[in-house]
Amino acid sequence: MTHSARPGRLTAVPPLAPLAPLTQAWAACRNARDPLPLLDAWNAALRPADRAEKYRRMCGDAFIFFRGSNHLFWRDCLGDSRLARFSSPQTRTWLQGDLHPENYGTYRDAENHRVFNLNDFDEAHIGDYQYDLWRMAVGIQLLAARQRVSAEQRDTLVARFVGGYLATLKRVKGSDKALDHRFDRQGLPRGPVARLLQGIAAHNRYQQLGCAKLQYGRRALLASWTKVEGGQRRFKKSRDGRLDRMTRCEADQRLREALVRAIEAALPGYLATLPPGAPEGRRFFQVKDVARRLLAGTGSLGTPRYYLLIAGDKEERILDLKRQGYPSAYHYLDDAQQRRFDAQFPNPGARHAAALDALIRPGDALRGWIELPEGSFSVRELSPDKGGIQFFDAERPTCQVGEAELYTLAPQWGEVLAIGHARAARECNLQRPDPAFAQGVLALLHNSAQLHAFTTQLQQLARHYAEQVTDDYHRFAGRERDRSERR
Repeated sequence: MTHSARPGRLTAVPPLAPLAPLTQAWAACRNARDPLPLLDAWNAALRPADRAEKYRRMCGDAFIFFRGSNHLFWRDCLGDSRLARFSSPQTRTWLQGDLHPENYGTYRDAENHRVFNLNDFDEAHIGDYQYDLWRMAVGIQLLAARQRVSAEQRDTLVARFVGGYLATLKRVKGSDKALDHRFDRQGLPRGPVARLLQGIAAHNRYQQLGCAKLQYGRRALLASWTKVEGGQRRFKKSRDGRLDRMTRCEADQRLREALVRAIEAALPGYLATLPPGAPEGRRFFQVKDVARRLLAGTGSLGTPRYYLLIAGDKEERILDLKRQGYPSAYHYLDDAQQRRFDAQFPNPGARHAAALDALIRPGDALRGWIELPEGSFSVRELSPDKGGIQFFDAERPTCQVGEAELYTLAPQWGEVLAIGHARAARECNLQRPDPAFAQGVLALLHNSAQLHAFTTQLQQLARHYAEQVTDDYHRFAGRERDRSERR
């Protein structure tokens, strides 16, 4: 990939690091044309074992590489001149910031409904709506190529995605009530998402329905991660290395005890960040156990993360604590833009909570943030109805999502994103009348020629950038293969 140089000086690295802590080496090569040194510098502060595992995963295919290198997308696309034609001050909203097909999924919302929606907000920030469309369209191209969909039909999938997005904006324009649409079994009744939601409703502990894979219910969740010892529920040792109880040696036990003390001391601050209607009382949030979560994600692999077992009411709950930093886009802003960004949020955890509230509502009744010695952590309940579309299973190749199902999914992805963007514009205090976002986008596409130009630009950008990502992937994977052979 040819990465064009970008102007602007990198400011001093802030005390709270981004998803992968930045280094002077990254600052030195941020404008280099070769992306491989930039990848290495971005991941330099990871523990060697975490970096090796992240790189191993990124060698899987171009789509996984794309997931693990979001900072390259923002380096290449932030401030791109092609934004201007279909942009205006009204088209700014909360962005998911790292959008691709696997950042949609199921969860149980604050009103106890099982829904399908956006599910990752580590990279969320306020910007022009087209960035999410661009990144998702590239993701569709890469995913469909992996599923052996033809180039022509990949363009069709991108057109169906943007068609679903714009059709939904037309529906919500002028209707505040429409922004409260819930993507449950009635809201998305067809395709893999419908099977996923139907599987949750089946009340089975585990479901494998077509290409939908999930685990249902809080009891099943607790059984997966915990066990009862001496009448007390505790996290159990993970056979696959995903959970570290921090009890292997005396030094680990001291770290664990210090972490528990820090969490208990910071708990009142976390309780103050909870949304209206959240459970109240220290008894509900009594800390029963803590463990370190390992090997989670791709782009964020190696980020400090903990699972916290709390008393709950009728049964225990598991909270997911994840250190938050600046989104990747922040590091490509100029000084003035960074200062404006810094003024918006007291800390990265607060940004994460604000984004979650804006993009999905009702979201998570236990969402908030907590300040620990390692930094600012987002807090969410580990959802008992977490699930996702299983696009490819090497052990069950007949299960992979095919072209016909992608044809159904593409406009649904667009519909979910449009509701999120329109709702978020209402919530993010941009000081403009509601529903100006939908009106602002549609005003730029007021005739068929403009609509055709918008769709064509998105298809071309997604196709060409996907080709560049694929080229980068082959270079990266080849280098890693050569390194492995030399060991």
